[in-house]
Formats: sequence, C-alpha cells, structure tokens
Amino acid sequence: MHWTTSYSTKAEKITFSLLLVIQVVIIWSLPVFITQDGPSHLYNANLLTELLQGDSLALRFHEINLDTFPNWFSTIILGLLQFVFSPLIGEKIFISILIVSLALSFRFALKCIQSSSVYLSSFIFTFTYGYHLFFGFYNFLWGIVFLLLLIAWHQSQSLDSNRQGLPSFFILLLLYFCHPVPFVFAIIFIMVQSCTINKNLFSLSHFKSVAKNLLLVAAPTLLFLLFFISRQSSDSSIWQDKWDTEQLTLLRELSILQSFSIEELPALSLVFYVMLLVLLHALYRFIQNPNRLKGLGLLFVFLTAIFLFFNGNEAIAGGSKLEGRLMIFICLLTILFSAQASPIKGFKELCMILLLVIYAMIVPIRYQAHLPCAQRARQVVESVKNLSPGEIILPTNCSSYGELDEQTTLSPFLRIFKHVGCYAGCKTGSIVLDNYEANTTYFPVKWKESKNPYKNLSVGNEGGMEENPPNIDIANYELRSQEKITGIIQIGNCDRFAHHQNMISLDSNLNRDFEIKKEFEFVKLFLRKNRQKKKLPFDRQLL
Repeated sequence: MHWTTSYSTKAEKITFSLLLVIQVVIIWSLPVFITQDGPSHLYNANLLTELLQGDSLALRFHEINLDTFPNWFSTIILGLLQFVFSPLIGEKIFISILIVSLALSFRFALKCIQSSSVYLSSFIFTFTYGYHLFFGFYNFLWGIVFLLLLIAWHQSQSLDSNRQGLPSFFILLLLYFCHPVPFVFAIIFIMVQSCTINKNLFSLSHFKSVAKNLLLVAAPTLLFLLFFISRQSSDSSIWQDKWDTEQLTLLRELSILQSFSIEELPALSLVFYVMLLVLLHALYRFIQNPNRLKGLGLLFVFLTAIFLFFNGNEAIAGGSKLEGRLMIFICLLTILFSAQASPIKGFKELCMILLLVIYAMIVPIRYQAHLPCAQRARQVVESVKNLSPGEIILPTNCSSYGELDEQTTLSPFLRIFKHVGCYAGCKTGSIVLDNYEANTTYFPVKWKESKNPYKNLSVGNEGGMEENPPNIDIANYELRSQEKITGIIQIGNCDRFAHHQNMISLDSNLNRDFEIKKEFEFVKLFLRKNRQKKKLPFDRQLL
C-alpha cells in the first residue's frame, strides 16, 4: 500500500511537470503567439514606454490615461520586458510566465487547502492553453493567478495569524489593477472566510478577525467603487435574467470554451463530467466527516460565480465575454472546494487518467488550428520589417476570422486576426491606427481626440473601421487630424469583397495614392507614393 501511494505521488509530480513543460514548448514553437487582443496589448505597452520617454510621434497621437482603472498590470509588465527584449520575444516570455504562474498557483492553492488533493493540479491545463489565452485576456488570467494566491494564503494561515494583513492587502491591489471580476471574488472570499472559519462566532478573537479583514478590504473596495463602478454607463444595468435551458446547456457542455473547432466539444464535455465526479466525491467525503470544511469562503465565491453566470450583465466584465470568464471560475472553484476532501482509494489514479485523456484530446486540436494562424500573423511582422520610422499605418482587415476562401476559415469561433495589425507598431517607430484599447477608458493609453480614428476615420459608427471590409473615410480622417496616412496594410483575402462598396472605396484610395511594396499570401503592404524616406534605427526592430 505504501509503495503504491508513493509511486502514484511520484507519477503525479512527473505528469504535472511534463505537461507544464509541453505548454511552454508550445509557446516557443510558434513563430508568433497570436491572440485576438494580444497584439493590441503589446502595442500599447510599447506606446506607454514611448510616452514616458517623451517620444514626439507617440505624444502627437496619444496621451497617458491617469484614471486608476483596472487593466494596467499586463501593460506595465509587457512594457518593462520591451526594454530588454524585442516585442515578440518579450510577449512569449510574458505568456510563458503567465502559464507557469497559473499552473503553480493552482497547485499551491490545492496544497494549502488539502495536501492530499494536489493530484487535481493537472486540471488547470485544460484552461492554460485555451479560450481565455486565445482571446488575449492577459489581465483577467493574471487576476486568476492572484486570486488563487490569495485563497492559498488564507487557507495556509491560522485565524489569529498577524501575517495575513499586508500580503493580502498587496494581492488585493494587484487584483484591482488586473480585472474587476477576480477582484470582486477576492473581496467576497476574504469577508466570508473571516466570518465563518471560526466555529465560535461570538468570541472576541472572531470579532477581531472580522474587523481586521474589513479594514483590509476597505481601501481597495473604495478604489473600485470610486473609479470603476461609478463610471459605468448609467443606462447599463449590471443584472440580466438568463435562467433558461440554453444557459444550462452552456454550463453542462462548456461549449462556450471552444476556441477553434467543434472537435473540442467531446473533451470539454468530459471536463464537465470530471468536475461533477470530483464534486460528488467531495460531497460523499463531507457526509462522512463534516469537519473537513475549512470555512465557507470557497463555497460562497462558487455560488456567486453561478449566480452571475445566470444573472450578470456583460457590463460587469467591461462589456465583453462575461460568461466565458465566469466559466473558468466555476470550474476551478468546483475543484478547489472539492479539494477539501481527501481522496478515497483509487480515486486519485482515476482522476489523473481522465485529466491526461482530456489533455491528449484537446491540446493537439488547438495547436493544429493555432499554428497556421501564427504563421500568417508572422506575415504582418515581416511586412513592416525595416520599415522607415514615422509612418502612420492603417491596417485594413478582410479576414478577422482567418477566412482564406469560401470553404476555409482558420478561426471560426474567435476573431484572432482582429487586431493583428497592431504588431506593425511595436518597436517600428510608427503609429498604428488599429488601436481599440486607446479608444476606451480601461487602459493606460488613450487617443487624443482629434487623432482618434474610431471617431474620425470610421463611417457609420466607431466600429466601422473594424468591419470586414472596413467602412472608412480616409480623406475625413486626414482633414480632421491634420495627419497623412502613409501606409496601409491589407490583411486577409480581400478578393472576396471585390464588389463590396467599402472595398471599392478603399481600392480607389489605394490606386490613386499608394503603391504596393510587400506582398505575402495573407498580407499586403501599401505605402504612399512619393513619401519621404527615413532610415530605421537598429534598436527599433520588432523581431
């Protein structure tokens, strides 16, 4: 029995380490780690460093947004990495650290909750190379890392420990500058955990603990209320009733987490059943021994995630993908709550086998779909290689989903090429007009009003330039901004829209004022005719 347990424990450690190494190898095997929002995050990190250094071109178009909103964390880290590494290398280092941090923080949380439950650690690999990363939700994923560390810290410290305060306060501040959803969950966890972990609810030590935790969360919560909640749109309710069978199906199938292909669905359904199996196992163990529960913080956070999944409005997540964001919380919190129960004989080995099966099913499917996307993203990078500094570049997208022809679409479930043109602005000394982040109030960099292409270039609405093909008025933008667009990047198969009015208008501008300079399978670079050429400094290379 002892030999079997020892062998199983060693096998689990080796399996976890091997899967983690494979994840990192995947990142570095791709020519560009393309995600939907990632190029924009990388570009804005580069812009922030240029603004801080007083770069004249960056200052002409942008300014620093000093509002203390979330979404600062990734921008700062990516910016710091670009002081040492080229943008694409810095991005891969950043994503590698993120994936390793997710895996290790989840394992650490499991160990702090119940050391015998670390066998569930490989569950995290269902999500590290998946939906949230492919969308480029970097700040949100870092928020999960810090939330896991907060949970682990509170589970590992005794009720009367005086060491909880400062680390918890620091983690809460980091969470605020990552994403509002994990931040709110952290507040709920701290308060509920402090109120329920002591069985003697009316003891002096219990009242002291609750008071201490109230003070702990007071400052970050006030920051959140003043600078985030108070500035949400007044006509946007944070509640929305979504109790229906379709929502239940989403929860059961986890289909919202599919990234590239419907071939992922069997593996995602298996994730749900593994999660359900672990929960039923835990309930059985709790019935045997109710004293296994370590406070109700995890349970309340889990119930909050379920409630928001059926009742929360997209505004809670900044207007984007709330259900998908909540799904990972529901899954991880189910495992963390269930981890309070030590496994019965044979259950550990069963879970390890099932998790390996899921990994073997889902990761190859995603990688095979991700690779051709990365190869085409590389063409954008190559198109601006050795480009002169000072260019004003307009990416025009005809294939946000990677439509190659009528039969072939590389990324049918997410617009992975939506902001790929932002790579053209990283360390090239140029301004890229496809910068949606600077058109919002949630990020550190914002457009100057007269230079904002979403206001002065888009036709019909601010999203006109993100249509496929884009609905834009170049002459109007140049008149209002007093700037000349000197380069246009065409992304994707634009021949599909040869008779579309938007494409006809764009082609007219290209034929009259621009000439093609570089052409690839998926990307074409046009530069303005008779423009003044400048020499590109050596240290402004994207690669």
